[in-house]
Amino acid sequence: MSWHTLLQIAQTGDVTVEFDALEATFRTLLQRDGIHHHMLEDLHDAWVQGEGTCNVHAAYLQQLFREVAPLITPGSLEIRCLGEEFRHTWIMSISAGTIDFSEGLWHYD
Repeated sequence: MSWHTLLQIAQTGDVTVEFDALEATFRTLLQRDGIHHHMLEDLHDAWVQGEGTCNVHAAYLQQLFREVAPLITPGSLEIRCLGEEFRHTWIMSISAGTIDFSEGLWHYD
């Protein structure tokens, strides 16, 4: 199965978090999870350009950012992920390595 998921990332603090600082961690997690290394390019695009398309489920991206959140320090990010289904959406706010706010995914009953 294939997914088309839009990942949006905004740097919101005074300190910029560089993608290069987390690239090795992302690579390790993607390899662990059996996700193709091209996903690094998608993550890079979202990080640098503010938006990228990822061919994984929105739930996978949510878990991925939960795992790297402690490494996002100093700095802060706002992240929004829009999956193929309306309820496959989540948002997250990370500040100095802590998830300050997170809502979604919303599941159908």
